[in-house]
This record gives sequence, C-alpha cells and structure tokens, in this order.
Amino acid sequence: MACEQGKREDSAARRIAAFVAALSFGIGIGLISWLLLGVSYGILGLVWGPTLSLLEKPLFVFALCCVGGVAIAFWNSRFESEPKPFTAVMAEVKAKGGYSMGPFIPGIVSFMLPVVFGGSIGVAAGLVGIVATCCTLSWSLLDRILCIASLPKYGRAALKAFIAAGIAAAFVACTFAMGTPVPLPRFEILPLFDGTYLLQAVLLSAAGWALSLLYIASTFFSKKSAATLADKPWLRPVFCGVALGAVGVFLPFVLFPGPVQVSEIMDAWPALPFFVLAATAAAKVFFTAFCMNMGWMGGPFFPLILAGTCMGVAIASVSGIDPVLAAISVSTALLGSSSRRPLASVLIMLIVCPVQDVLYIAVAAFVGAALPLPGVEKESKAPSCRKGDS
Repeated sequence: MACEQGKREDSAARRIAAFVAALSFGIGIGLISWLLLGVSYGILGLVWGPTLSLLEKPLFVFALCCVGGVAIAFWNSRFESEPKPFTAVMAEVKAKGGYSMGPFIPGIVSFMLPVVFGGSIGVAAGLVGIVATCCTLSWSLLDRILCIASLPKYGRAALKAFIAAGIAAAFVACTFAMGTPVPLPRFEILPLFDGTYLLQAVLLSAAGWALSLLYIASTFFSKKSAATLADKPWLRPVFCGVALGAVGVFLPFVLFPGPVQVSEIMDAWPALPFFVLAATAAAKVFFTAFCMNMGWMGGPFFPLILAGTCMGVAIASVSGIDPVLAAISVSTALLGSSSRRPLASVLIMLIVCPVQDVLYIAVAAFVGAALPLPGVEKESKAPSCRKGDS
C-alpha cells in the first residue's frame, strides 16, 4: 500500500531519501568489507607469525594445515556455504539482478577459514560474494521502503553509483584512519626510462609465461583430482590441507595469500638459494590452482604475484638483473598470460608498484598476454585465472 502511494507521489523528498539511504548502505558495506579483511589478516598474522620462522616449526605447520582442511570440510558440508568463484557470482548478478550467498554468518566463516589456515589463495573472490549479497539486500530494502522501482532507469543507475561510492568512501576513510586492512607490499621505483631495463623486461616475460603454462597444467590436474572425489566432496579440502602442510613444512612461502610474503621475500631473497626460490615459485603456482579447485576457495592474483616475485628474484640472483625489475616483470607477465587481460594485469600491479614503473609493467603484461597459451586461446573470454579471482 505504501509503495503504491509512493509511486503516485514521486516527490523530491523521497528521491533525496533514497540517495541518502543508498550512500549509507554503501558506507555500511564498505565498513563490513574493511573489517572482514582486517580481521582475517589479523588472525592470520597472530596464528602464524613471520613466514621464515615456520621452518623451525614443521609439526605446527603440518598440523595446522590439516586442521584447516578438516575445519573447511566440516563447515562447508554443514552449512553449504563455500564461496563461489568471482565469475559465478557475476553471472548470477547478471542473470538474476542480484546475488545471495545463503546464510550470512556461515558464509563469512567460509570466507575466512582458507585465509586463516594458510591457504594459497587471494581474498577478493570470497569477498565479492559477501559484497554482492550486501548490495542485493540493500537494493531490496530500498525498494521495499522507498519504492525505487518506480524511479526512471537513470535514477536507479545513479542509486547504484551512490552505493558504490559509499563502499569506496568507507574503505578509503578507514584506510586513511587506521591503515590498509591488507598489508600491501610496495616495490621500489625503477629508472623512468632505460633501454636495457626495457629489453630485460621483455626477456623476463618468458619466465612469467612459463609459470602460466604450469598454472594451466595445475588447474587441469586439480580439476581432475576434484572430479575423482565427486562422490565424497568433503575429502577435497582435507586432502588439500594435508598436501599443503606437507609442502609448507619445507617451502613455507607456498602458504598464505601473498601480500605480506612478497615483502618478506624481497627482504630475504639474498640469503636463499636459487633452487629454493624457483621451487617456491613453481609450488606456489601449483597450490594456488589446487586450493581453488579442492575446496579452499579464493582467488589467484596475489598468490601468483608472489610466485612471480620468487621466480624473478631467483633469476636476479644468478643473472645480476635488478631484482625489483625481475620481480615485477615476471609477476606481471604471469598475470597477463594466465588471464589474457593485459590491461587488467597492469592495473592490478599498480596496486603494489609506483606509477613510474608502468612502462615495464605494461611491456611485461602485453608480452605475456601475446605469447600462446595452449588450452586457453579458444576460451580467452573466460580465462582460467578468473576461476576464483583476487
């Protein structure tokens, strides 16, 4: 009844109230997102400590990963709240005009468990489902209270923009007030334009491309492994936890989402042998795909940046190339090759690189994306790197 009356009385006051409410809902969603990221990484740092120190605690590493696998298996089986990949969330939003991740609190726990227990996954994929659910609920409330369905198309689009603006404003405000919820790494500034550096960035892109081949192969293997356990899906995260813990005992940088570990590896690489760095890069690529397909849902981007960083400094340790150039070139080429989206890869890398490095980043991204990738060329519009996003 109230909604019908609102349709007849399309007053300026109602429109103003709708925009204020949309902005307020957006601010609330932004605060929730910032808090979830901060809490997740806070617990992660509290439980695990510095990565290299884990070499002295092998039983702790193995046991905690195994416990994580069991916890994820139990929780997702009990509540059916496993986060969906980014592409699945966006497809549902496009098809239905909204998204629901199911029970809210169980969904939040399912988002946090793989992060807290050291999974080699990024956090953005799980967070997208939470944000999409909150936006859908906000839109439903706006329509129920203020009858926004009666607004013209441009008015509804503006309301969505206000929700997005509120999310961004809250996130930025919290970051300025209390720091980033995720401790992002920051690479150093490279020479603004250097022909030698440019040539080296092109050559280093081949290493990123090689890692993307490994990523595709790992994804194929992981999907086959998951398919063999189709009748016992709860075994997938358990098996993944055991495997992750067994390798993490020897290569601790295989664990975790990656942002903190990028900074740690850039500090520690001179003391680490080439084969350890290269093995860590390869294992990180493998377990990123393995975790995402075996129930430890998340995204690939920051884990792949860490893998590229490890391979980059490994090459730098035996070639004398600038380690920062090597790290960002291999990482960007890996992202560009596996996603087939060089521009998006450049934008992601600018989160952790100064804008002065954009020339080398762009070269690596476009070279990586231009190199052929068997099994992906025909599906370039739906790349495997977006399986979980991050």
